[in-house]
Amino acid sequence: MNIKFKYAKHIDLIFHVLAHMQVNNASDLYSQKYIDNFKLLRNNKELFIPYDLAEYYNKHFNNVGMINFLPFYSKDFDELKHLILNYNGFTNDDINLFVKPFLSICENESDFYFDFWENKINIYKDYCVKAENIIRKKLELYSCVFDYYNKSALTILSLSITRNGRGFGGIDNYFSALIPFPKSLKLINNSFFVLLHEYTHQITNELLKPNINMEDGSHDISESLVILFDFYLIKSLDKANVDKYLEWVSEISGNTDNTITENTLLSIFNVEKSLRDEIDNLLYKIINSNQ
Repeated sequence: MNIKFKYAKHIDLIFHVLAHMQVNNASDLYSQKYIDNFKLLRNNKELFIPYDLAEYYNKHFNNVGMINFLPFYSKDFDELKHLILNYNGFTNDDINLFVKPFLSICENESDFYFDFWENKINIYKDYCVKAENIIRKKLELYSCVFDYYNKSALTILSLSITRNGRGFGGIDNYFSALIPFPKSLKLINNSFFVLLHEYTHQITNELLKPNINMEDGSHDISESLVILFDFYLIKSLDKANVDKYLEWVSEISGNTDNTITENTLLSIFNVEKSLRDEIDNLLYKIINSNQ
């Protein structure tokens, strides 16, 4: 099992811009705290996102939301721009009303942001090694998952994604994901649970035959599947972190006043019996594959 870590300023630039744009679904990365921090660096000037651009993004998210994933298949900003402009899943309206204006904002922001990013990476240089080593040891507890699928682990650590993460496939023989860079040791558990969550999507999404989107409720089902799958995976392979995982689920689901228990987890993230049986069977096969 190979475990690979990566940092990419051109990918982070996309999520930096998305942090300034409010979205009316679970992919939302808008953060006033993040915006305010950058305003201080700009002498109180804020990155401007036109209202009609955000409006188009919200209205046509199931299409233009690919802007969250296409960056992973590029090696630098120039290749990224070419890839996005030539992606055949975008309509002419998408290109003219969203993609080109969005890339123009990224282009104008790139010099400022890349200077910021390179300075931050240099500051975190020694800490990056510590964080990677901790995450690597955590991932090794789940080696049976990677062995079962004959895949390795690719993790992009992002300085700019403000919440959640992004999982993506098609990178050689890797489970691949981008997660928030844990800027202190106490945040590593959070980043790791996001990482496991995004890897697991690449497993459990296969159980949902239709395309997953925000409008028909299939995205909510996919999230419930991942949360249940990871709970039982952690319970089987890393019992010491069960309570920490439940605390994390409480936090991301907005139940910060009451920590979720196993029983409440099953009631909140409920899925139909056939899907529950499928993840139970799959978990059994994975966990017992090396025995």
